[in-house]
Amino acid sequence: MAKTLYIALKDILVTIRDKPSLAILLAMPMVLILILGTALGGGSPEISDIDIAIINQDKGEIGEKIADGFTESKELKKLFTISDSTDAEKARSEVEEGELAAALIIPEDFSDKVNAAKAVKMNVYTDPGQEIPAGIFRSVVKSIASRISAASVAAQTTTSVLSESKMVTSKEDFSRYINASINELSKEGVFSAIKIKEAESKTKRGINAIDYYSAGMGVMFLIFGAMFGAFSFINERSDWTLPRLLITPTNKTSIVGGKMLGIFAIGICQFIILYFFTRLLGAYWGNSLPGVILIAVATIISTTGLSILFAAIAKTRRAIGAIAPLVINIMAIGGGSMLPVEIFPAWLKPLHYFTINGWAIDGFLELMEGATARAVLPNVAALTGMGMLFFFIGVWRLRYE
Repeated sequence: MAKTLYIALKDILVTIRDKPSLAILLAMPMVLILILGTALGGGSPEISDIDIAIINQDKGEIGEKIADGFTESKELKKLFTISDSTDAEKARSEVEEGELAAALIIPEDFSDKVNAAKAVKMNVYTDPGQEIPAGIFRSVVKSIASRISAASVAAQTTTSVLSESKMVTSKEDFSRYINASINELSKEGVFSAIKIKEAESKTKRGINAIDYYSAGMGVMFLIFGAMFGAFSFINERSDWTLPRLLITPTNKTSIVGGKMLGIFAIGICQFIILYFFTRLLGAYWGNSLPGVILIAVATIISTTGLSILFAAIAKTRRAIGAIAPLVINIMAIGGGSMLPVEIFPAWLKPLHYFTINGWAIDGFLELMEGATARAVLPNVAALTGMGMLFFFIGVWRLRYE
């Protein structure tokens, strides 16, 4: 047992002193997580400060009340930032170019037609590239339009009833009633009816880019640790350190056990550092720390077994340098470290179940969405089983000389 610990400690110290190895195992994943997480959206999106334009071409009171409502409503101020543009063509152009999410153009005869009980339209232009903000604005305008329509119907009904009683005799009377209805709605109904409610889901939580690539890149570079573990084995065999060690009263079990313990310990240290680094960036690993530990340990068991398999397959350092990166990149792509598996074609998705990355990332994502440690036990079992399979094949094929 003591010899196993000495061999493990020696490998750990060699790795710590190897700056290029540390750069790959720690610096590279940190940089990639930072770049990918920031470039693809590091935080949860907030619905606010939606850029819009309100172009009021109407000379009457109704158009003015609609335009003023957007600037005076406290609720709408939380949602929209209104452009100071007064040019309808310019506003349409800015929507087309993506500078504005949407624009509302109130036609010049809007009040006159509403007062005359005639059909009239407000024109809404939206940017299809900003679907959610544009959809919110469109819903607000529809709400306002429906309220105005309700006021018009109410005024028409009132006028019809009163005209039968000889109390309404002219269009001016109808106009007076519709304006009264609109005034009441603008005071009480149209804009105050629009409320913003914020709530957090108590079941599943959304996963942002920082979360996703913290898991994806973390797992990918844990597997790179397997490559360096294999390098260590190959180097000692090439330098005849391993054969000389076998001459001493040190059996093969102690040697392989020490190598594996060293690789495992380095993987644990690597994950702990990356975990706290990503937490500083705002990554959320879920509420189940035991679940995170289980998936991390199972992943490192898998990568430790893979390192023995690499050492068994490759005879030289050059061979490891060719085989290991190829296998690691295939696993990274197929397992979802580079891109989410959800965007894969249906026929390609099952491939991620044949990779360390697939089982590990699925487990971490479940925890990020609120799952408990019990929910990821199948992932833990799959990763541990893969590690044991790699280990037995590797030991069976391993050469010591």
